[in-house]
Amino acid sequence: RVVLAARRHQVGPLLYSRLCATGAIADVPESVREALHRDFLKHAVRNALLYEELGSIVRALSQEGIPVVVLKGGFLAATVYDHIGHRPMGDLDLLVPRSQLMAATAAVRRLGYGFEINGEMPCPDTPEAMETWVTRLRHVPRLFKPPASGVELHWNLLSFDSGWTTDLEALWTRTRPLRLRDLPVHALAPEDLLLHVCLHAAHGNDIALDIGLRPLGDIAAVVRRYGGEMDWTQFCTRAREWNGARGAVVTLGLAADLLGAPVPPHCLS
Repeated sequence: RVVLAARRHQVGPLLYSRLCATGAIADVPESVREALHRDFLKHAVRNALLYEELGSIVRALSQEGIPVVVLKGGFLAATVYDHIGHRPMGDLDLLVPRSQLMAATAAVRRLGYGFEINGEMPCPDTPEAMETWVTRLRHVPRLFKPPASGVELHWNLLSFDSGWTTDLEALWTRTRPLRLRDLPVHALAPEDLLLHVCLHAAHGNDIALDIGLRPLGDIAAVVRRYGGEMDWTQFCTRAREWNGARGAVVTLGLAADLLGAPVPPHCLS
């Protein structure tokens, strides 16, 4: 049951590492030890391959003069966790300016990636078709290059149907250059990063928090890593500006209650 629960919540690698770090792994049955160890190795290797792909994509975009922000797991695994294998990832999510979305898509396709199209929307290979996508969704259709994982190029952080809004021009002015595993990328400001992680946890999978503990683990890890430099008053102000205060307080509160995330009480209030 422990192994099944860890997989369901997508925290198996983190559980294994914590058991090892505390020495408690010695008291875990061998079959469970082996299962958790295999899960850790699987995600460590998978994520290492994802970062190899990320390197190719970032370099291709840099050659075109296109700035890129690495979102979600691709950023978190390398910055707020102790090991890239601790944070399972399914694909790569990248944010580029809307004005350069067409050029970014073309650059990724030149690397051998193709669209996954369900037939309901046109293939965004013309400016007109691309406009259809950006007026309805926050990203173009997922790009695949088997056996590599999928890539989603975002121009916006939040779904249109969530009711949340973001001033993207201001968001980009707050980004800062960063070397992510020696790759030249941009990072969201700490307040924007935490708010995005909170709102994605609240609404990112159609059913709020359906994915379990992993999003709360992301929130707790971000707070521990960036809480000291976080402008919490600005965070609260921005949460209201994005119409996301309720989603933020629910997810932050759960991360504080369940995982001990050091969220200032005045922020939750």
